[in-house]
Amino acid sequence: MPDCKYCGDSFENEQSYLRHLESEHEGELSNLDKRRIGGHENEEGGFSTGAVILGVTIIGAFAVVAVLVTSMEGLGGGDEPTSQDTVHQHGTIQIVLEGSQLDLNQEQYLENDPNFHFHGGDRTDSGAFIWHVHARGVTVKYALATLGFEVNDNGTQLTVGDREYDADDPDTEINIQVNGESVEPGEYELSGVGPENEAAAGEGDDLVVEVRTDN
Repeated sequence: MPDCKYCGDSFENEQSYLRHLESEHEGELSNLDKRRIGGHENEEGGFSTGAVILGVTIIGAFAVVAVLVTSMEGLGGGDEPTSQDTVHQHGTIQIVLEGSQLDLNQEQYLENDPNFHFHGGDRTDSGAFIWHVHARGVTVKYALATLGFEVNDNGTQLTVGDREYDADDPDTEINIQVNGESVEPGEYELSGVGPENEAAAGEGDDLVVEVRTDN
């Protein structure tokens, strides 16, 4: 049951929530919500001929890309989330690099991806940040990729900007855990709860990424 982040009202499903955003909060919408409203309008109003032609072209292009992706290890492991906008779940995340916690309220990390993102200001008393998931099959690897982090499937190699970390280096330790248990980023799919206050209270997956070095 989606809750409106602008006024707090609750809605039975995603479609009624999007209609509410369009009618009541048009001038307040974030760029991400504007894109979601646009997709909602297409679903309800149908597609123009131009849109259909464009859609066929895009599908053909994606078919080619899909063949290429299956033969290489891409960001997010080539496994994209499915059933976008059918869920709205929350959990928490902390990323600590060499003793410094990443501030996920910074503009560069906000609303980067429709399937996994942050809205800003959602920080718990423990210092964790609340994530939002709007699709099924969002893996830890995919989530980190939306933040600009490249991680391999088993979590032994991590690239942040121009810095590369490798767990095979005796001076480097990479810990990627969900709810206190180590996970493989390419396999583990995040699972959360509906209300944000429940996520802040410890419900939903708590993702912790920590890198330690002796350098």
